[in-house]
Amino acid sequence: MEERHQEREKRNTITQQKGNRFEDIMRVYQWACKLTAEQGEKAYLRPPEFNMVLTRLLTTTGNMIAVIGLQGVGKTAFREKLSDELRRNNKVAYSMKWKGDFEKSFSDAMYWDEGYEWDDEYTFLVVDELEFYMDYNAERIIEKLKIDPYSALAQEIRKPVKKDYWTLSYLVPQMERLLGQKRVKELRRQWLLEKMRKAHTILIDLPDYDRNNISQMLKDLTSIQRWWEGFCKFHKTDYKQNVNLVLFIQKELFRGHFFLGKFDVYEIKPFTPKMLTEFYEAIFGSSFPFTEEALREIAVLSRGVFRRFKKYIRICLDRLLQSGLNIITLENVRQWITLDQLVKDMELELMTIFPKEREHRILSVKLLRLLREKGPLTQSQITKEIFDGAAMKASRVLGKLEAWGYIKRERKGKDKIVYPS
Repeated sequence: MEERHQEREKRNTITQQKGNRFEDIMRVYQWACKLTAEQGEKAYLRPPEFNMVLTRLLTTTGNMIAVIGLQGVGKTAFREKLSDELRRNNKVAYSMKWKGDFEKSFSDAMYWDEGYEWDDEYTFLVVDELEFYMDYNAERIIEKLKIDPYSALAQEIRKPVKKDYWTLSYLVPQMERLLGQKRVKELRRQWLLEKMRKAHTILIDLPDYDRNNISQMLKDLTSIQRWWEGFCKFHKTDYKQNVNLVLFIQKELFRGHFFLGKFDVYEIKPFTPKMLTEFYEAIFGSSFPFTEEALREIAVLSRGVFRRFKKYIRICLDRLLQSGLNIITLENVRQWITLDQLVKDMELELMTIFPKEREHRILSVKLLRLLREKGPLTQSQITKEIFDGAAMKASRVLGKLEAWGYIKRERKGKDKIVYPS
């Protein structure tokens, strides 16, 4: 009887442990499926550059700063956390995702950050403009808007003093139609310029571009430049530039526009494998469901790009949930994170080095993977194993990778030793 009871307790304990493990796996899986800050991911690993930029913004004004980094390194999360910190220090900060037009981007930022699309300043600006347009005749406004002349709304419009914003805000769209598109556009422009003037910092996050839409990126930068110059010109008689302007843009494409030459640059460096694994373990309490070696391999494969780190974790968990395994090993990671996946994820950054030679980009990924798995190798070994004995091609590719900091070389005797950087 006692033996049967102990056996039942043992089975219950095992079942409970399996249930707990599955819950832990699903918690990691849920986290790994959110690859961008826009998806509401709250856990944030601060790069060292964050405190540098924050300190500068809190202690100086009139800065023009470009924060650059590889695609997926965490520029949007950087912007959102920077905005939070500035507001926590009682600074007026407008944080926006670029929508192709400054007015659209800024008004969206106002809506999401402050809870309304156009604030009371703009509402009364429209009301005053309409009253002037109608020769200050409230009755004509009521008639044009087809408002019941005996309603509370009509009484608000007739008031000679400042009108109730919450009532009039319902009328703004109708008033804008009466004023006409051209005049409303000018009113919005004036309102935005005044809002910018009162800001401490304006943060603009440009979208991710690829090689096929560089022209759109240049067009966006021109649009931002014109707005910024218009802002400074609008206030030139009584204003010195005290507003900080911070742009967030891909490192891979940070060139080709003279406006960028006006910015001080802070680069978000990729995280070290140790930083990534320690961050993971701090969130989830251990490396589970990965072995420590497997988790570190994922961190190394991601090359310090936070989005890739999460993506590779998600890929491995997809396979784990299908296979029925209990733990993910180093061998599993090397099997499941394929060469094709690595080439795809490094394509954009390697195009900066090899813009027209896709073969060289593929060979570069193979080389970096080989060095990671086998450690330092001689250049002659690499030439034979990766480049099929083509010494000239090997020398050219290795030289460029060394110049861009992907590898290090050291001469020993007649050969060179190649190390991963």
